[in-house]
Amino acid sequence: MKTETASRPTYKAVSILLGTSLMLLSSTAVLAQGTHRTTPIDIAALGQELEEQFEYVDQIKYSVPGADSLAQNEQRLNVAGQRAYSALLVDAQHESIEKKPMELGVVSIDYEFDSYEVESSSPTELKVDMKYFATRETEDVKGDESWQEEVIYGLTIDPTSGQVVNIVNKDTDWLHDNLPDEEVVVDDGLGSGSEGLSSDEMLGLDQASAERHAQEAIPYDLSYYQRMNVKHYANAWWNGRNPNFVKYGKDCTNFTSQALHHGGWKMVFGNRKDNRFWWANKLNSSWAWSGAENFYKFAIHHSKRSHLHHHQDTKYLREGDIVQYKDPGKKTMTHSMVVTGIDSRGILVTYHSRDTHNRPIRELFKPGRIWYPHKI
Repeated sequence: MKTETASRPTYKAVSILLGTSLMLLSSTAVLAQGTHRTTPIDIAALGQELEEQFEYVDQIKYSVPGADSLAQNEQRLNVAGQRAYSALLVDAQHESIEKKPMELGVVSIDYEFDSYEVESSSPTELKVDMKYFATRETEDVKGDESWQEEVIYGLTIDPTSGQVVNIVNKDTDWLHDNLPDEEVVVDDGLGSGSEGLSSDEMLGLDQASAERHAQEAIPYDLSYYQRMNVKHYANAWWNGRNPNFVKYGKDCTNFTSQALHHGGWKMVFGNRKDNRFWWANKLNSSWAWSGAENFYKFAIHHSKRSHLHHHQDTKYLREGDIVQYKDPGKKTMTHSMVVTGIDSRGILVTYHSRDTHNRPIRELFKPGRIWYPHKI
């Protein structure tokens, strides 16, 4: 697939001609009339044009001051913007907390178009993934500590008219549902079981962590600086790939393991399929290093390097801790994340797949999702 990175204000756009031809164009997109298209679709220009639309949709979602209701501002959204909003509404149907108990207080949102990938091209249909980086600031948290993340919208375009006919929000849940697992979990009799927390219990842990953080500094202990190194690694590499390690499509646990290794966890070498071993290099890794369920078995059962926070006896998470979750109907872990902050927004997590920095964890609460917060 062809990837073209665009930067403002000037760029070169690789555009798709009707059929499969490729050619270089200037930044001006020309849409042809009639039943047959003789001019190319400037995908990069389209990405730039949609940037404001997607930003506005996000402002509506998070009730940013000044962003009125969609009904009052439909003229602000073009056809593609309306479809993007519909994609968010579909996603919202699966969320457990329609009105969040603790408001996030987002006051500004900025979208920046980064690049695109052509997924497929034919005379009747063009599928393109548009990549943006979104920054969401609150009144008291701005700049590098803001919630930042990679946002992917999958567009289906009619190559004859140039019209965007469908949009899919390819967020973290979409990715986990549609990409194959990197590793096959070997059943060693040490499953993750049901000892995790529900989303409601996790909300209590989130609120308690934020309240405790506001009242007193989290106490120093022997592992404090190691946990800070875990956090610092996650902050440094949240939207990058360390060339010293293998890369995966589903990269969340690989990223989590890298952060823990930077924090002081030593590699354990051996059979890559055996969950007692935890290691990685530029070309390969053990399953316990890069597979979410395998990591859980290594960390909790085999090495005992971490243990689970239990809602009844541990009331807060700390920076540098790890959180995993398992989705409804799944027998194995779905996702792994690093805790990189705790403030008025609650517990903040950073992860790969999609690349995300300081996302409020309550944004991830859904019905039936089981949570596994690790104390490191």
